[in-house]
Amino acid sequence: MTLQGPILKDKASYLISGRRTYIDLLAKTFGAPGELKFNFYDLNAKVNYKVDENDRVYLSGYFGRDGMGFTDAFDMTWGNTTGTIRWNHLFSDRLFLNSSFILSDFNVPTRCRRRRR
Repeated sequence: MTLQGPILKDKASYLISGRRTYIDLLAKTFGAPGELKFNFYDLNAKVNYKVDENDRVYLSGYFGRDGMGFTDAFDMTWGNTTGTIRWNHLFSDRLFLNSSFILSDFNVPTRCRRRRR
């Protein structure tokens, strides 16, 4: 699903988008053997603001998680979170500057189990 629109006419706007898989829910509905875990979801958001004719500021973020597993044999979850602030300045029609500050946090598997024999 995606939502977007103006905040201030000709000055600022937003975009929010999210998605999720439903394979795990379909597997339960159709009676797959054992517990199947296979899903991901993420959320993207962006806001931009036009300061003046030569300057724009962008704020964006991403949040996502993935998971896969089967019964007690295997189970793993991981994800990523990022945030960015970007300033765009136009010096002329042929010269511009993009300056960015970026944060990122990648989460390695929080659980990983394997069945022992």
